Amino acid sequence: MSTTFTRVAKVLVTNTTAANTGTTVANVVDGDVILFDRSFTQVGDTDTVQTSENASTLYVGLGVSAGGLDVSMPIDVRNIRRVKRTAYLAPTQMSVTVGNITAVNNTEYIIEVRYRDMYATTPGHSAPRAYSFTSDASATAAEIATGLAAKINADKNADVVASVSTADLVITGKIIPRNAIDTYQRVVFDVAFPYGFADSTTLTYTGGSNGAGTGQLVKDMEQATKYDQRILWPIPTETTRANPAGTYNTITIEHYHEHIGDLQNQRKEPLKTVIAFAAPSATASAKEAAFMTKLTSVVESAGIFVS
Repeated sequence: MSTTFTRVAKVLVTNTTAANTGTTVANVVDGDVILFDRSFTQVGDTDTVQTSENASTLYVGLGVSAGGLDVSMPIDVRNIRRVKRTAYLAPTQMSVTVGNITAVNNTEYIIEVRYRDMYATTPGHSAPRAYSFTSDASATAAEIATGLAAKINADKNADVVASVSTADLVITGKIIPRNAIDTYQRVVFDVAFPYGFADSTTLTYTGGSNGAGTGQLVKDMEQATKYDQRILWPIPTETTRANPAGTYNTITIEHYHEHIGDLQNQRKEPLKTVIAFAAPSATASAKEAAFMTKLTSVVESAGIFVS
């Protein structure tokens, strides 16, 4: 028996103060989103499947240029499984500040970053990574911090970045992977001093937060299992147009597409349409609010609850 994979249609909507400035399929503008029916007419705020026969099939359109439109796969309202709104928030990265560095001339300083993440994301991620810097004949704490920061930042396999604050070394986890909607995996690590540092050296940890979603991990599980065994939420996507530090409100429509799997069997292919609205401070943009008014009217008229 073959495995059915879930196909995902992605729409990333930019945020502006204007809502649906392009009000028809013909004049939708770049970065705007429109919900239209099978007659290629924009869905009205109060349209239902009972009052508008054409609204039984919906399309999500994204303006990509003057007169250009990217369109989602058709959504049969009768075959919608559920509709969910999720706020995807960027993570706050963990950081460690190395303070009170004692400067000693002509001394090698070695610092070690020990990762504690559950899942490896880059080559050599799980192994401790050590960095060394040798001070000169007129050593200062700032010089040592700057030298070590340069060594850390030159490591292409490091999942942290380093900076200098006055004379302190600050080590911060990266956003991995660099896609705000796919996943928010926080890099967790320890710092140790195998050599060169005095006992008076201090470590200050700032824990950070994971943000919302474990998208990449869920996507991998979905691809490895059948549709009826998979984890439904949170919903991953694969868009590459997202800002790594962005905040997005994501509307996910999970539905089926009926087709002939073979000559004897009718098949229902699981599909997802994901619309990600760039959101200021996790609040709904004008575009999102206008879109949801139209979507909710049609979908809930067919007995599907929008959460």
